[in-house]
Amino acid sequence: MRIAQTMREDGGKGKAMRVRAARLRTAARLAAIGALQTAIAVGAAADAAAQQWVAAWGSSLQGPSPEEWSTSDASIRLMARSTVSGDRVRVRLENTYGDAPLTIGAAAVGLRNVAAEIVAGANRPLRFDGAASVTIPAGGLVVSDPVALEVRSGQGLAVSLHLPGAGVRSSIHRNALATSYVTAPGAGDRTGDESGEAYAETTPWMHWLSAIEVFSASARGAVVAFGDSITDGTCATPDGHDRWEDVLYDRLLEAAGGQARLGMVNAGIGGNTVIRAPPVTALNLEKFQYPDSFYFITPCMIWIFHRFVIDCTFIAPTDGLYL
Repeated sequence: MRIAQTMREDGGKGKAMRVRAARLRTAARLAAIGALQTAIAVGAAADAAAQQWVAAWGSSLQGPSPEEWSTSDASIRLMARSTVSGDRVRVRLENTYGDAPLTIGAAAVGLRNVAAEIVAGANRPLRFDGAASVTIPAGGLVVSDPVALEVRSGQGLAVSLHLPGAGVRSSIHRNALATSYVTAPGAGDRTGDESGEAYAETTPWMHWLSAIEVFSASARGAVVAFGDSITDGTCATPDGHDRWEDVLYDRLLEAAGGQARLGMVNAGIGGNTVIRAPPVTALNLEKFQYPDSFYFITPCMIWIFHRFVIDCTFIAPTDGLYL
């Protein structure tokens, strides 16, 4: 009897996973139709000689780190993947959920090799209005000065930060699906290290980093995928780049003959909604402070089902919302 019950439960879980996988495939197809058409039109009209800043990666910060997570005179190395090619890079750091000013003692960006290691000769110190350090007010953000760095689409990037303060909590994105690395407390500034030896601890969250922008002559803009857990990547593989927007990105590459004409930014947040009262995360378009030429998409049919049918009450969309 118990074995039969267990088999029924396992069968139910398997069916649920198959249904979810089918939904994800449908979402990717729906998004691909519009985005592929846009990519073709934009690519055809683009001036190949022009360069512009394009968001190559992004993440939506959604809350403060738990009380048990903090740093004290330590460095953190945050891992991301560029979706466009270019020759200059700048990063955006946010203290969105900090209750006090955040001091970044030093910062760097480099080409990732393996784990926390950086490719030899490919680590660049970052400046902020010419200064090596910067203090971000509570609720504020800062964009670094551009730095020369040749980046290819699909290439791993490492953004290293030194946090000289004691007991510093971070603003995080929980479902980063990327392993980043942290030094032990008191390790000091290790942002210039190419070796990853000092970064002995790992974290599954994204801390402070909300965007990486690349100065590109080949990309004409970026697609921002906005939605809830389906977009955020629930059930996707950590470090696997297998969310539906990753699949869409691969299809866009194939359609463009292997050249990244559009960057891909995942702005999803698990539980996100703009129609439930009270909202889990209110949509504020001012938060999408990415460069121009962006195309917002969401897996519409699945997102509508997920938000209207599953444990929520319908209310009118927010006034002035245009997606």
